[in-house]
Amino acid sequence: MERIILFPMFIHSSKGGMQQIVLDLILGLNKSGWDCRLIGYKDSELTASFKEKGIKTYEIQTPCNKVQWIRFIFSYYKAIFTYRKALIVTNDIFSHILLSLYPLSKKEIFVSHGGDYKSKGEKFAAKSGRSAKIARYSFKRVTQFVAVSDTQREALINNAHVNPSKVVTIYNGYDSSKVRKAKKKANPHVINISVVGFIKPLKNQQVLLDTIKELRSLNYNCILNLYGSISDQKYYDQLICDIKKLKIENAVVFHGYISDKDAIYNNTDILISCSNHEGFGLSLIEAMAYQVPTIGYAKSAGPSSIIEDYKTGILVKENTSKAYKEAVLQYLTDTDFKNIVVKNSIIRFEEKFSLNTMIERYDNLFHLIYDRS
Repeated sequence: MERIILFPMFIHSSKGGMQQIVLDLILGLNKSGWDCRLIGYKDSELTASFKEKGIKTYEIQTPCNKVQWIRFIFSYYKAIFTYRKALIVTNDIFSHILLSLYPLSKKEIFVSHGGDYKSKGEKFAAKSGRSAKIARYSFKRVTQFVAVSDTQREALINNAHVNPSKVVTIYNGYDSSKVRKAKKKANPHVINISVVGFIKPLKNQQVLLDTIKELRSLNYNCILNLYGSISDQKYYDQLICDIKKLKIENAVVFHGYISDKDAIYNNTDILISCSNHEGFGLSLIEAMAYQVPTIGYAKSAGPSSIIEDYKTGILVKENTSKAYKEAVLQYLTDTDFKNIVVKNSIIRFEEKFSLNTMIERYDNLFHLIYDRS
């Protein structure tokens, strides 16, 4: 029996943690015998990158006006009808909304990686208020929910009122076989502190500028490395302005988007996730795989599911420059503590966050859903 899985992803950029996770998942599932296909924009960078990897795609023209929007919806529903026996995996509210309006029955897995589903949600929770209203109605048609963190599971059950029996937690995974550790650090006298993610307010890189300033005033030769594309020009301009005011131009480096993980993490001594809201936090598990100690914001959902405080990393209670400075100093002044954290984080990574574990859990879930029908 042919078992097709459709992944609708109406995003143009191929850069981002979610895109990488879906790509790795599809490649792994295809090797396991599934027929996974992407439904995406015809002219998008994302679709091109998936096709380059040999993934089958169903391409739809990007809508720019009302007429094209009607054609877009028609084309999307045509794809769903063409593969009407397929299992559909949605991982964003937009794709889910369109699918929820499809008149015929279908099997859908909704992967929750962002919103808190509160009517008046956290300021930076992805589309929280709208997500709550949508969830109240459209989630009733979902076959199965996947939460990528414990926090997301709680949000689905407590805020979206999803039946707990319909929610399974599957952590995102990273392929540690890709790790290539550098033999020697390029400059042993420099302490490289890195943040990986789009340059935008949500990622909150601004909070670390004072952290770097204060650490350097304590004679620690720290460099803040910012990896990620600029997705908010106004925010980027403000960062540049603040850097000049603090006179730390030589201590902050914008690297842009870099796909080479070795280049990022072999140039990182401490990885910080300072996002105001993070559904998961792929950079944290990538850092674990590279034996890089991590720091995350405790109230930022994903990091609290990944990091065990003072066991596999440090969770700061307040999203302030002072809190991050103290966490960094904990690593810099206590080598034994840092080594224990790194050792524990590798064990936790292999148990929960390896790519093989993620693929295996999705494989089992898909088999279970197909066997029910």
